[in-house]
Amino acid sequence: MGFNPLSAPLVIAVFAIFLGTGIDALVKWVAPDAGLHHLMAWRFLFGAMIALAVFSAQKRPRPDMEAVRFHSLRGAIHVAAAFLFFYAVLQLPLALATIIGFTAALMVPFVVRALLGEDITKLGLGAAVVGFAGAVLAVQGLPESDGENGNRLLGLIACFAAAFLYALTLVLLRMRATKEDATTIAMFTNLIPAI
Repeated sequence: MGFNPLSAPLVIAVFAIFLGTGIDALVKWVAPDAGLHHLMAWRFLFGAMIALAVFSAQKRPRPDMEAVRFHSLRGAIHVAAAFLFFYAVLQLPLALATIIGFTAALMVPFVVRALLGEDITKLGLGAAVVGFAGAVLAVQGLPESDGENGNRLLGLIACFAAAFLYALTLVLLRMRATKEDATTIAMFTNLIPAI
């Protein structure tokens, strides 16, 4: 068995990254006229409608109150992460905001260590250090304005905060993934922020 570049998980991951970066570009393009709060509302309302339709079509069982409480907390963190990231996109060049946004994956092992007590492997620690060094290099390598009218310092702070909060939501998701299916989690991920 060899590596198949068109395997379903890889294609899905590439498509998800395409959609994620597409929404970032859309936010950058539309936000100055639409306003951040409107963008947030539409993003989560459309997501909630789609997720609820899939949840209903699959006839998933009604979640219990423990799930509602857990996902309400996770949803609040998710809203804060999205708001901070969309704000950062308005303040920074899109490429820079995207680079910093991807540091969320580098923060996950440290959040897992703090919340779940799992050890960070030497390879994981080395990869995180290299990744953060690359992010710092990207931040240092771009011109101060790059044609943007936003506040660079506030944008950087918001973007790193968003990345940390997103890493936190990923770890919380992992904690819950053993108790619920992906459809229920996706429904909560969109419904709670929409509310």
